[in-house]
Amino acid sequence: MSDAVQNSAAKKYRFLNQDGTSNLIKPKNNNHFQDLYHSVLGLSWPQFFLILTGLYFSVNFLFALIYFLLGPEGLTGIKATEPYSLNFFAECFFFSIQTFSTIGYGSVSPTGLFDNIVVSFQALLGLLSVGLMSGLFFSRFSKPTARVAHSKVALLTTYENQRVLMFRMANARMNQIIEAQVSVMVAFDTISPEGVSLRKLNDLPVLRSRTPAFALSWTIIHVVDEKSPFYKKSLDQLNQMTAEVFVLVSGHDETFNQLVFSRYSYTPDDMILDRQFKDILIREDHMLRIEIENISELK
Repeated sequence: MSDAVQNSAAKKYRFLNQDGTSNLIKPKNNNHFQDLYHSVLGLSWPQFFLILTGLYFSVNFLFALIYFLLGPEGLTGIKATEPYSLNFFAECFFFSIQTFSTIGYGSVSPTGLFDNIVVSFQALLGLLSVGLMSGLFFSRFSKPTARVAHSKVALLTTYENQRVLMFRMANARMNQIIEAQVSVMVAFDTISPEGVSLRKLNDLPVLRSRTPAFALSWTIIHVVDEKSPFYKKSLDQLNQMTAEVFVLVSGHDETFNQLVFSRYSYTPDDMILDRQFKDILIREDHMLRIEIENISELK
């Protein structure tokens, strides 16, 4: 493989997307049913509603098929004139929905023994489903989250006569994150003296790693000295090492009164040399206004 191809692959690789999700590939034999509750909570809202809707109609379709196969003599109030017709199945389907949802309009009711047994099991399943869905909805809505805006670029520049790596964040909500802390690490490929290829993870010390109240913006600065992995490294060298900077900010949200966190990452493609951030704190009428939309703007 040529150096150009290697550099191209390095630039495209990143473990952590900038929305906080990872590019980790799970084994194909991973069984989500072994940790079903966690898997459901980890779904996006569109995926959650899609699966919920699919299960709802699938279960009712299955019970409608049972009523359909048991025949029209087990249900009273059926308006379909032809047994085992499409209209009869439609009435069985809507009767199943009414039973499952405990609506019970009363226009159709079971009369046969087997139909009443099926209705009993479906009513029980409906009650259990309501409790289960209520718990899942509450868990998803009550899950504390942070809304932290990160600058899309990191700067390798000079600050107070020192070479630094800097980026900035801002709390996008109107509240505060109490006792906020930030951890910064860099991962890169290296080869040990024994010739073993490793993905090495190094801590990046910053000038201020905590703040008592994260309400406005926060510029994170790492001094690039002799101990820094970035010392005397060009962006091309960092690309060849597939370097990636991981940022984790956490703290207690004063509204939720629970721990919240946000993740972000920067690759060499996101780094800019010898520039400065534009000020996003505007002072007006004895107040401070923050322009979060300009968090990535440079001078």
